[in-house]
Amino acid sequence: MNRVDVQLFIDGEWMPSESRETFEVINPVNSELVGTAAKGGRVDAQRALEAASKAFVSWRRTTGDERARRLKRAAKAILARRDELAEILTREHGKPLADARKEITGAAATFEYYGEEARRIAGDIAPPKSATARSLVVRQPVGVVAAIAPWNYPVSLMAWKVGPALAAGCTVVVKPPKNAPLAATKVAASVGESDLPDGAVNVVTGPSSVVGEELVSNPITRMVAFTGSTETGRHLMRAAADDLKKLILELGGHTPLVVFKDADLERAVADGVKRSFRNMG
Repeated sequence: MNRVDVQLFIDGEWMPSESRETFEVINPVNSELVGTAAKGGRVDAQRALEAASKAFVSWRRTTGDERARRLKRAAKAILARRDELAEILTREHGKPLADARKEITGAAATFEYYGEEARRIAGDIAPPKSATARSLVVRQPVGVVAAIAPWNYPVSLMAWKVGPALAAGCTVVVKPPKNAPLAATKVAASVGESDLPDGAVNVVTGPSSVVGEELVSNPITRMVAFTGSTETGRHLMRAAADDLKKLILELGGHTPLVVFKDADLERAVADGVKRSFRNMG
């Protein structure tokens, strides 16, 4: 099988990290080398944030219809490479190829869905305090979003963060998981290359202790969307507090299951086992 190497994707271009270092991505099934990814650092994360900030100036002004059209083109770009991307995901992650295909297809569907949601973003009219006044509620994009994805569904959970951010008029810097960064990087870059302004989507691979820390602590970042452990979530809350960044945290799920008296117990047990143990738990 062909080796897969990815660089950083910043401001619409593929580029090496400032250090020129890379790290290996290993197939967990057979310990074979799948490829390499650029080992990004603080300077690389800063460059990506600056590119996203620059792109935000124009992207926030696009209409919902325009964002919808572009996100749907991004969905088509992902589907056009589904088999290639699914094979990469299987090799770096270890999940069955059928599951990987579903994940890539699902990511494309996510961008399609949020393309439609871009058309539905609306404000409101609040009751005025005066007969001569009108009170309007206007929804504005928050700014640059840091999207930090985990290892278990590296493409799906990246798409769930990037899709709504772009639909809302925000720009994004993606930090894929270090042990499965290849497919997520290629999918995110496909979105960025499809028909979006340079810098609207950026990808920086590398250690969380360096890249993730810079993305969370840098004042350019206005929102952090993270899926991962509860411990890391607490750390992110502390790091984001100084700048009052907005946070979306999906932490430490353990598949809780509520079973009512009138439930189908056999189905509940089967679904509970499936949800608890598929995809390595």
